Parts: sequence; C-alpha cells; structure tokens
Amino acid sequence: MRKSPKIKNGGYTLVELIVVMAIMVVMAGGSVVAFASLRNYRAKTAKDEICNNLKEARTEAMAKKTAWMKICTDSDGLKIETSYREDKRLRGNIHVSYTETGAAAETEIDSSHSLILTYARVSGAFEGIKTSTTADADGKLPNLMNGTSIVYCEKIHIQNGARTKGYTITLNQETGKFTCVAD
Repeated sequence: MRKSPKIKNGGYTLVELIVVMAIMVVMAGGSVVAFASLRNYRAKTAKDEICNNLKEARTEAMAKKTAWMKICTDSDGLKIETSYREDKRLRGNIHVSYTETGAAAETEIDSSHSLILTYARVSGAFEGIKTSTTADADGKLPNLMNGTSIVYCEKIHIQNGARTKGYTITLNQETGKFTCVAD
C-alpha cells in the first residue's frame, strides 16, 4: 500500500498569533507614550523659556534702569518679548495663565491679556504687574492697579492641551526668586 505525501496546512498556530498580537500591543503602547511626551515637550519648552527670561530680566534690571519680560499671544501662538533681546515665539497649543496675589481665579493670557513683569533695580524683587512696556516721564513702566494697591503676580501656569502635564511657576515678590514644579 502506498502512502500519500502529507499536505502541509499553511495556517498559523495559536501561539504564533498570540506572540504577534503581544508585540503589536507593546509597540502601540510605546507610540502612545511617545506622542504624550511630544505634547508635553511644548509645555516644558515654554516653561524653560519663561524661567530663563525671568533670570535674565532680573540680571538686566540690576545692571540697567529698566528690563521687562512680556508674555503674550498673537495669531502665531505664544510670544515672549523682552527689553533686552529678540522676541521668542513658541508654536503649538500652549496655554499660559497667571494668578494675581490674593486672587482666586487665573487670568488666561490671550490676545486681550498679557503679562508684563519687571524687577526692582536695587533689591532684585519683583515689581507689580505692568500695563505697558512704554516708560513714563520718570522712566518707569505703569503699574496695574486695583484701586490704590499695586497688583503683583503670584503664579504662572503653563499647559499644552487639556490632557498633558503642566507646570506652575511660583514667584516670590519680596526676593525676586521663583520656583517651578510640574503639576
């Protein structure tokens, strides 16, 4: 009696399918983490730029009469202007807001609200929030006032989108120093 040759079935085993699916799940998970890191990168870059400009503004203010840093937005995104170097633009969906001392609500920086910060030349302390980068006759920038009180910035919050990690910069008005923490 003659035996017929075995015909191979071209299918995959269950173990092979499970291994391939596990590899695909790991690769998909890695890409999600990489995408989230990319989104957070923009907020981190904005935080680093603001912190670096705060340090430079303090140094410049103690060396010169007036040095200021302005955080604002326009149609191209977030913009950081200074009195001492070229403006810096940050693209992306970056949201920056600030809290005034004693205020409960944050003020979103947008086309109608900007934040202008300066330092006192002698002490290096933060001065009140300014309303303009144009100096008056005495060479001083006008303060934001709440009645008869000068308004100070307490915190700056930076975030890129709703589901990303943000950063909070807390300003110490008396010393001119600041701390930054991830939310």
